[in-house]
Amino acid sequence: MADESQKLFKELIEESRRLIKESQKVIAQTKRLVDELRQLKAEIKSWKSK
Repeated sequence: MADESQKLFKELIEESRRLIKESQKVIAQTKRLVDELRQLKAEIKSWKSK
């Protein structure tokens, strides 16, 4: 029983680490998209002012 719960706990930790890595990738992508949107917004403002 203890072996089984240790095994499950280890799997849970591994899955958690994988999800954390995946989340970090998504956060980085989101930051890039926000930066791109800010650039586009600035470009649009400059077009409007012309």
